[in-house]
Amino acid sequence: MKHHLKTRALILPLLVVSLPTIASGGEGINYGQLIAQAVNCLIFFGGLGYILRNVIRDFFSIRVKGIRDDLAMAESSREDAKRRLDEIDEKMANLDREVAGIEAQARKDAEAARERLLRLAEQDAQKIMDQAKADIESSKRDAISQLKAYVADKAISEAEQSVRESITDRERNQLFTDFARQMGARS
Repeated sequence: MKHHLKTRALILPLLVVSLPTIASGGEGINYGQLIAQAVNCLIFFGGLGYILRNVIRDFFSIRVKGIRDDLAMAESSREDAKRRLDEIDEKMANLDREVAGIEAQARKDAEAARERLLRLAEQDAQKIMDQAKADIESSKRDAISQLKAYVADKAISEAEQSVRESITDRERNQLFTDFARQMGARS
């Protein structure tokens, strides 16, 4: 490749020197002048190349190094992107399992909540039944007490009515006196 570059470096100055001659159409070519111009051109470009060789070499080495660095960074970026893509692919592959796991856990939690609510509802229903039984028993006792009081009042009223009809005023006064004596004896 170096030989190819050197050949190009020689041909280019010769073309530049010979352009005026070629442009003239070949009339009256002065070969001596052409050779002198070519030698001058070679000396000029050779000296310029010699003076600028370090600068040119540094420029190209920096350029090559920059290209290599860019290639290394591009390779690193490509590997990083591939790694990320692999991670995403792995997550996508596990996504179905994760969703199924979440759904299963949600079903399990919902069933547990349903069971808990059923137990609480049964407990509440039992409390309501127990309270209703207690209320019924209390109402029954109150009703029996009221019924007994009513029957007793009715019996006393009937007995009083019966006694009033069968007892005379004299017997009534005698009963009252006897009752008062008994009460006085007790006190």
